Amino acid sequence: MEFTTTQIIATAIILAFIAIVAGIAYWSGHRAGKETGYSEGRTTATNYWRPLIATKIAQRDEAQRLLDCRNRELKALRTNIEIEADDHAEVVRGLQHRLAAATTLTPEDRAVLQAIASKLNLAADTWAGLRANDHAGAARVQAEYAAALAERAGTEPQDHPDTLLIEWLDLEATVHADHECAELRFMVCTRPAGNAHVRDIIRLGMQQAADIEQNHQATLEASA
Repeated sequence: MEFTTTQIIATAIILAFIAIVAGIAYWSGHRAGKETGYSEGRTTATNYWRPLIATKIAQRDEAQRLLDCRNRELKALRTNIEIEADDHAEVVRGLQHRLAAATTLTPEDRAVLQAIASKLNLAADTWAGLRANDHAGAARVQAEYAAALAERAGTEPQDHPDTLLIEWLDLEATVHADHECAELRFMVCTRPAGNAHVRDIIRLGMQQAADIEQNHQATLEASA
């Protein structure tokens, strides 16, 4: 069976049409599949990463909360350390005053003072490590003072700084006592302003008595 030219052309056109339709269908299916796969992949990735990101955010917030707590605790600790350092400095000043007025230091006292100086130097290094340079400097000064006191072992005894005040009271003050209390009375014209220490009031009375004695002597000399 032989095909005519018209039949051959028609067959070719039909085959070409079928190929075109098949190509269009393939391209449309590929595009639709690509879009569907992209959408499903994006949804799957979003559902996968969203819980992970939420977990990381929660961990970051918890870490920030813990950091804030640690900062507050560190601030409170530094405040307590500063308070303790001030109290320590006050105690050390009192001990220095008492040591300065104490009798001759024994070798045991010297060893104790040297140990105190060593501990104060260690405390100064600790303060320096905490970047508390003021307290570190104060500790080093106290360590030097303790070391200097240790070197003064064997010196002559020194009178207490208040010995002069007590001797003046013994000469100038009068005692008024009963079965419950006793009073020391001495002349003082003006009390120091504020909540003055008893030592300051006694010193003021001594100074005023000395001024009166000096003026009286000057008046006698002028009269003579």
